[in-house]
Amino acid sequence: MARALCGAPTVIFADEPTATLHRADRAQVLRTFTTAARSHGITVVLATHDAEVAALADRTVPMLDGRCVATVTLPSKPEAEGRAACSLSV
Repeated sequence: MARALCGAPTVIFADEPTATLHRADRAQVLRTFTTAARSHGITVVLATHDAEVAALADRTVPMLDGRCVATVTLPSKPEAEGRAACSLSV
């Protein structure tokens, strides 16, 4: 993670960064990614099979057999809580 954050990147790609971690360590990694994204304007592209981790994202792209099947964007405004935009592709 330190290597990913050094050099002031604009994008970080992370493949299952929390897959083998205990709950406390997983939470720390996710906090670090969230802080980097929000405080420093870094885009984090994270691959995960964990629904709890995916729920923290601003946008999710579910995949099936290596293909994107949808894009779900969560609202950024508090008054829009509970609503999401979803576009499906065939």
